[in-house]
Amino acid sequence: MPGTTGADRLFRRGSEAQRLDWETADTAPTTAASCCRTLCAGCGGPTKIDRTGPVRAVLALALSFEPRTRDQVAQFVAGAVVSAVDEPRAEYALAVVDRGTGELIGSGRIAMDPHQQRAATFGFALRPDTWGAGYGLETVRLLLALGFEDLGLHRVWGARSPLNVASAKTMASAGMVEEGTIREHVLKGGRWRDSVVHAILEREWAR
Repeated sequence: MPGTTGADRLFRRGSEAQRLDWETADTAPTTAASCCRTLCAGCGGPTKIDRTGPVRAVLALALSFEPRTRDQVAQFVAGAVVSAVDEPRAEYALAVVDRGTGELIGSGRIAMDPHQQRAATFGFALRPDTWGAGYGLETVRLLLALGFEDLGLHRVWGARSPLNVASAKTMASAGMVEEGTIREHVLKGGRWRDSVVHAILEREWAR
């Protein structure tokens, strides 16, 4: 399967974060509760992981969606396992695991874009206590490698909140280009919010 081959190859590169399918992530937490607790931390939901006032404020501004509840995150994990066996596979919802500790630190997703040929959208979320350690850039690079090297895509794109400057820097560092703004794209907190689009082409990744 393309995802498995890519995960093995990327692991051998010595990446800081390794990507794994949920059902084959032997080093990841084995209980749904552990997965949900970690992912809630990255999605602005309830968690025992410490999030002080400033971190909560950053999460509220940066997220491209409303904070997720524990039940919503559980549904995401269950859906990720189901989508992993779809044929043809249209979505890769993957665990991000610290290679050194085997600890689950977040998730990444790449999904085929039904409106474009050989194109996909992507996104990622990491635990706030792992920010600033390079995991975001490593996760983006792993997702792009999956898209271009394993799946043969021509274009991969993602969207962020205009206030999420850290995400903009991460995508730029991975070689992605800011293409423009989708006006009033997301309804969040009862208000419409713009999204900023970043993308990278196959030939740009090859450089």
